[in-house]
Amino acid sequence: MSPTTALATHAFSTIDAFVYGFALTEAGLPFTPGEGAEAAFASRVAPDPEEYPYLARSLLELLEGGDYAFEDEFRNGLELILDGLAQRLNRSAES
Repeated sequence: MSPTTALATHAFSTIDAFVYGFALTEAGLPFTPGEGAEAAFASRVAPDPEEYPYLARSLLELLEGGDYAFEDEFRNGLELILDGLAQRLNRSAES
């Protein structure tokens, strides 16, 4: 198998797993994303800041601007995957 064919296979498998996993996660959410539902849910399940200070801080910073949307995570994750694949493709082209 050529490096390009192998990379295409890895790319398909990775993107397929990401899309499937995201769809399963979204389908299992105990709220409907949007309209501040994420922040309302997070406030109900927020960790104890004394016991989990870094997790509590992360959640607070994520939600404090009021513009966090779960559905944006799909685009962010896909961009990370595509950026990594582009780097690998460039490295294999240089070899």
